[in-house]
Amino acid sequence: LPPETGEFVTCLALDAAASVALVMCFPHLNTWHLWALLVPFLGALGALLFEDWREIIVELLDPLLVIRSDTDKALPGKWRDRLRRLCWATALICAAVALWDIVLHPMQDSDPDMPEFGERADDAPALPDIWDQNSMMLLRYHDNGEAREERELLALAAEALEVDAASDLAVQRLLPDHRLLLFKVANGEHRRGLPAHIRWKLALQEPKGAWPAVVDTSFPSTLNVTLCLQTHAIMEASGQQQEAGEPVLPPEFDRVVGDAPGARGAYLAGCGWWTHLLDTYYGQENSTHAHSPLPVAP
Repeated sequence: LPPETGEFVTCLALDAAASVALVMCFPHLNTWHLWALLVPFLGALGALLFEDWREIIVELLDPLLVIRSDTDKALPGKWRDRLRRLCWATALICAAVALWDIVLHPMQDSDPDMPEFGERADDAPALPDIWDQNSMMLLRYHDNGEAREERELLALAAEALEVDAASDLAVQRLLPDHRLLLFKVANGEHRRGLPAHIRWKLALQEPKGAWPAVVDTSFPSTLNVTLCLQTHAIMEASGQQQEAGEPVLPPEFDRVVGDAPGARGAYLAGCGWWTHLLDTYYGQENSTHAHSPLPVAP
């Protein structure tokens, strides 16, 4: 100690190669912050040229690690020295090859039509419809002895979401036996910056006008896909069918769905629609969904 000149130069060269490789592989790091940090770094290197500064640095580092020793006490070893020099040369060659590969094989530019990470295109959802909560919103209406049409229910939802029913909303599935409408919003980031499913949940929590007389505000605002998958897995594992009685469901099912009359069956029907859509989306053929009715709870 200190390291020999060849070892010191090799370490500096490897540090420089690593810095260049990082900047070339991650262009977003090449900002003014990097160049601003480079100025004090070069200043610190320049300070080492002055003996006074070197003495200060030695005094600071000496309690932490030994940086001085008697070189005359080093045991001679010609083969050891040759092996060390060979290792230095090998490290420099590896660094040069890595930089050569980066320079001659640059990263391909991303498709300009594809959004960057964390962003999304204006005309495309961040997630496929099968997983987007803005595409699985629920509206359950009361049984007032009157048949409800899709257009009427969409108008109620559009009023709460402050969107246009004709252009911004679309029906996913209407299940009149369960008084349940599944619908989606084309533009989930409308107006206040909140996703559509969040605004729909807030609207159900604070109903206005004639809403309480028509809409069941205690029913969940969207499907919980995790709960639907758990329910579907339990029903398949237990081999329960519609005629086998009430299925054994996860403990949180009743907490999420509530105990209103018919709510359990309505939510199961919505989950059945979603799991069937999931199988279709991923190209799976599920005979249970294809040839049997949707699961219904009493």
